[in-house]
Amino acid sequence: MSQFELAILHAGLGEQDKAFSALERAYAAHDSQMQYLNIESHFDELRADARFANLRQRVSLPAIVP
Repeated sequence: MSQFELAILHAGLGEQDKAFSALERAYAAHDSQMQYLNIESHFDELRADARFANLRQRVSLPAIVP
């Protein structure tokens, strides 16, 4: 299981800190699944967190416009 997939699991369980830790490891590992950060619905609850915006910026993804 990739760190990105592990982040999905943690996010689904409401474990936001663990989800962000896994996303940081996925970023560090250059996980190709990071390209789906903006569209993965399991991360909806994480989007309001400043850590998500920071990570999205580092991955070079555009901001999400509601």
